[in-house]
Amino acid sequence: MHYVLEPNLGAGALKFSKNRDEIRRLFLSVPITKTREPENDFYEKEGLILGYDESDELEYIEIIEPSTAEYRSINFFSLSLNDCLNQLYKCGLKEPYDDGGYNFPAVGIVLYCPQGDIESVSLYRKGYYDDL
Repeated sequence: MHYVLEPNLGAGALKFSKNRDEIRRLFLSVPITKTREPENDFYEKEGLILGYDESDELEYIEIIEPSTAEYRSINFFSLSLNDCLNQLYKCGLKEPYDDGGYNFPAVGIVLYCPQGDIESVSLYRKGYYDDL
């Protein structure tokens, strides 16, 4: 699947604050539920890890291949990390490398790239990192 990231809203039909059961009805497959804090649903075939808050509302979307992710025409998995960063910088987003990736809190996007290549792209709703 291809997901267009919309800061503070979600990605495609995956809208922040939707209930877990509503989200699960969007998929034909059953997720593997990761029971660590927070409890996540992993859709392996779809390349998605979805995180929920204590009210079971979507607050975090992590996209891995085979899915793709895009923000402002930046297709994260089709460009090198440097090209993605340059495109984000042109959008006015510039953050230092920290803890395995780049977190752009202004738009709620995280690029996870501990080995120098983008392994996943995440989108989180406003306030997600406030309590962490």
